[in-house]
Amino acid sequence: MLKILSSITLCHVFLTKSVKALNEKRLFYESGDELSIICDFDGVYLDLRRVDENGRENTLLTITQNPFIVEEGWNIDKKIADRLRFWKENASASDKGTYICTNAQRRTETTYVTIYIRPEIKLTSFGEIEIQEGSKARIATCSAANSNPAAEIQWRDRNGKIFEGKVENRSTAENGLSSVKNTLEVDASKSLLGASFECVVLHRSKAVSGAHSGQFSPALKITWEPTRPVISEIAPLLEDGEESADKKSFECSSSGSPEVDFSWRLFNPNKTAVDTSHWKVTGNRISTENVKLSDSGLNIECISQNSLGRASSITLLEISTSWLALISSSRITMVVILIVSLTLLLCLTILLFRCAKNHRTVVYKTGTQAAAGKEAQV
Repeated sequence: MLKILSSITLCHVFLTKSVKALNEKRLFYESGDELSIICDFDGVYLDLRRVDENGRENTLLTITQNPFIVEEGWNIDKKIADRLRFWKENASASDKGTYICTNAQRRTETTYVTIYIRPEIKLTSFGEIEIQEGSKARIATCSAANSNPAAEIQWRDRNGKIFEGKVENRSTAENGLSSVKNTLEVDASKSLLGASFECVVLHRSKAVSGAHSGQFSPALKITWEPTRPVISEIAPLLEDGEESADKKSFECSSSGSPEVDFSWRLFNPNKTAVDTSHWKVTGNRISTENVKLSDSGLNIECISQNSLGRASSITLLEISTSWLALISSSRITMVVILIVSLTLLLCLTILLFRCAKNHRTVVYKTGTQAAAGKEAQV
């Protein structure tokens, strides 16, 4: 549709984004920008045409006299230094193409116009998700429609780590606008427990801001069966006068979601009846204040369990049966001191006995001792 412009308005600024050469220009606009085409004009004749991507021509302006005939939505500024600006507000995808200006001297100027169209973004979250480890979790779907050039979609967690989703649909319409739909699907693992994600739309390699920005999905809930328990012996707490040989304490560790419960079982496969009354259980710990000789060979089993399953581990308790191992270090010291004392006492007794023997008095029978060389007389 054409309209008659009876007056010419003066434009304040010429908006050219980039100029390659005098007779050839390349202009780039975002959708919604003001589009501007500038042509040489000798005041006599000017023809302006647009050729779209399919080769279709459209005459936008023909100037042979005043008033000018111009297409609806376009405006003309007053001639300034043999130049004429042809412009319109709110550039759209349909304005993309090649613009050709021809004046009375048949001088031709070509302007290539590219219109960047920001994508229309839509985010659909699947809400709170609780899923077992090893399964696939569909988090959310994000779409970027009617853009030029085509947009790309990524996903990012709160730590900034990038996740690539699954492209479910990618298309380009006849008008050159592209659309893409992407769904984030992850393999559920313990490392993703509590993770949440946001949609990141890249257009011309830059993140597009909008209502979707900063919208993170609900925290991911991961469930898993209990892991195999690990049983560790821990040093017992001793009070003054207590001996470590009399105490034993074990701790069990295992993870699971939901949280695991611990239980213990004591048994000896070689005995039908085992006294375990001196063992006490407190959650993931089992201990005794008085280790018995009968505890030797005892199997200590830790069991971790939740609603998804159970796991267990066994450790064997071995107690030495040598008499030296059955007494504490202080008792060993007392025995050693006693043995040394007895040894010293025995040595002293023997020494005294030998001394008394060496100094004993010799008693002879009654009689006269004979002189040397003579027999004694009785």
